[in-house]
Amino acid sequence: MKPSDRQELERAVSTGAQLYKKSFRNIDLSKAKIRNARLPLCEFENVRFDFSDMTGVYAPGTMFKNCSFGDARLCEAYFRGAHFIDCQMRNSDFAGAVLSETSFSDSDIKASNFSFSDLTDAALRNVTVKGCRFFLADLISVKPEFLAPLKTELKGAMLPAGV
Repeated sequence: MKPSDRQELERAVSTGAQLYKKSFRNIDLSKAKIRNARLPLCEFENVRFDFSDMTGVYAPGTMFKNCSFGDARLCEAYFRGAHFIDCQMRNSDFAGAVLSETSFSDSDIKASNFSFSDLTDAALRNVTVKGCRFFLADLISVKPEFLAPLKTELKGAMLPAGV
């Protein structure tokens, strides 16, 4: 863990600075308060976001690889075009998040809240989803092959015709 990276991220949040195309690796950001952080096109690899507050984060095109989001708050976050690869999401709250054109691959998503989220054109490949809420989440333009494994999870979601 490099404390300087955590300090740089927290300092940027407190000053309203944008961290563009920054890479963060092998950092424990558990319990970090990085609300409204501006992180476009950043890369996070082997980063723990457990119990972090990432409400309102702006992170379009950002890559999260082998990251943990246990009990994390990501409400109203903007992740358009982001990539979640080999991530663990448990009891995370993505309510109202923009996840359009986002890809999830080789990840486990359990007991997380995606209510009111925009998942337009999202892709889910080799993803385990269990016990999640998608109430009024926009899944209308998600390809049916991505939705098929999630059928039991999608109560109350806005779905494409025929699904």
